[in-house]
Amino acid sequence: MLKCKLLSVFQCNGSETTFLAILDAHMEASVRLQNELKNFRKTRSFGFYACPNPKNVFEWRCQFYHRGFFFGLKMIFKKSYPITPPEVIFNKDVYHPNIYSDKTVCLDIIGDNWSPSLTIIDILGGLKQLLDFPNPKSPANGPAASLHKKNIKEYEEKVLECYKKHHSKYKQVNFK
Repeated sequence: MLKCKLLSVFQCNGSETTFLAILDAHMEASVRLQNELKNFRKTRSFGFYACPNPKNVFEWRCQFYHRGFFFGLKMIFKKSYPITPPEVIFNKDVYHPNIYSDKTVCLDIIGDNWSPSLTIIDILGGLKQLLDFPNPKSPANGPAASLHKKNIKEYEEKVLECYKKHHSKYKQVNFK
């Protein structure tokens, strides 16, 4: 009944096509995410974990293993996924030139170089690579970028200190 009322409201405004296009995009994103979960479970890439929130398929909890620590993060997908990339937010602080103080990530593959063919596993792999190879052309954390440029040894010490303080050597979430 509610669906009919919504359709009649949109029909009255002459926007039925717009409503159906939005509904179609929402379904496409949902199906894509379900397929990614299926493929993710099949491939079982070592050190990468991801699963959707049981109440919201557009919000995923993820982890990856790097340098002896697990990094937890959240990926938030828009209804326009895979046309638009997800927002990636680390759960805890990461001292890094390309990670903002609010824990969001500045990474080309979830920005200007996004492609709908990229998957969650591609993004996790990109994040892991970013931790080892910061992009000096796109600093999100000025002090970390400056230290990385001036004194790489001191930068590495600060990174390890942050890892020990904020990240676990053990998987934090049960990903089934």
